[in-house]
Amino acid sequence: MEETLYSQFVEIMVQKTDCVASYVVIPNEQGEMKVVSWSAKEEGLKRVLAQSACLNTLVREPHDSIEARKMRYNLMSWPILFPDAKEPQAFVKFVFAERMRITPMLINLLEQVMESLKNALHLMKNRETLNQWAWLDPLTGISNRRALDRFLENMNDGTKSGAVVYVDLDDFKPVNDRFGHETGDRVLQEVAKRLVDELGENDLVSRLGGDEFVVILVGLEQRSDLLERLETLDRLIQQPIYVDGVSEPLFVHASMGVTQFKQGHKLPHDMMRMADQQVYIAKNVKHSRSVAWEISE
Repeated sequence: MEETLYSQFVEIMVQKTDCVASYVVIPNEQGEMKVVSWSAKEEGLKRVLAQSACLNTLVREPHDSIEARKMRYNLMSWPILFPDAKEPQAFVKFVFAERMRITPMLINLLEQVMESLKNALHLMKNRETLNQWAWLDPLTGISNRRALDRFLENMNDGTKSGAVVYVDLDDFKPVNDRFGHETGDRVLQEVAKRLVDELGENDLVSRLGGDEFVVILVGLEQRSDLLERLETLDRLIQQPIYVDGVSEPLFVHASMGVTQFKQGHKLPHDMMRMADQQVYIAKNVKHSRSVAWEISE
């Protein structure tokens, strides 16, 4: 989206001002400048810009006269720097024929249009951030219920196998009641982080609210693979949690309800309901069970 905005901007600048070319460069990881958007009035400049060449010492392409070969351009450069950034995000370059007089009025005009461009980019970034937040749980930063529904919908094509794991924390309420909601929030954040760290490339973890999470494990074919992943999740959740300001380690456990799905079968949303039913069974027998999960057959 940014490159589209840059392209529109430089096109307007070339059409509406006396600059013969305008282009945007962005530094890459090696610190080199890459031309990402450009517009020019002259064919020679178009060819140079199309090759992502540097214009700092650009000379006109040779013509018949010696004088024409000596003609150079004046180059003006403006950084795009946001208030919270340490380095410019990009640089906008304006190219003028050498004979063009750079006046204070022209500089003032360019400053105004650059400020408008920066405001537009800032607004775009804010919109992108808001759009990302719409899919994230505000406390833990992981996917929310809306993102989970979209993920399940995208998987509803019968091409994948795996499991839906409904995770309900045990012993969280006593921690929350004894140490307060702020400590409880830190516990939920740590549990979320541990679940995310265990994810495979195509997996997903979402927080539904309170102390309930859902993990979608993708690509599991064998029951033994599923059991291995469940054991890992259970072990990670049970590890001690250390919170600043609390003198002792905190412990929570989990009840897990699991529904496994095979390749060739669609993944209906009622699998969430099936997993929820299994977690209810697991919680009811948590004092006598040998493992933390119940798997629907």
